[in-house]
Amino acid sequence: MENHRRGSNLVVLGGDFNLVLNLLEEEETYSQILDFGFIDTYSFSHGCYSCCSEEEGFLGCTYAGAGNPYSRIYSSMQKPQRLDYIFVKGIENDVGLLIFDATVVFDFEPWVSDHSGVLIMIRPS
Repeated sequence: MENHRRGSNLVVLGGDFNLVLNLLEEEETYSQILDFGFIDTYSFSHGCYSCCSEEEGFLGCTYAGAGNPYSRIYSSMQKPQRLDYIFVKGIENDVGLLIFDATVVFDFEPWVSDHSGVLIMIRPS
């Protein structure tokens, strides 16, 4: 990882991180990603931390969503979890911070995987 200066290129880091933020031992990895200057797009966009809990609602869950038949086949962990993330870095320029929205997608029939996707929209402010 390298430091990015103001106005530098956008870096997108996304995928199935298998990070469950409700588990203390997995928060360290998440914190390291943030310490490198990355922003969790879903958390930022929705003002939540785990984004998949009774307290915060389950709209950010990307694994074992209600009705997903694949999650029951591939794993015994059937509790909804947020395992998939898109982080961004280097999004400041002279105009200001880029504004983004993040949405969980493919979380309904026809199911395509045991995981749902995350879609982000980025635009200059």
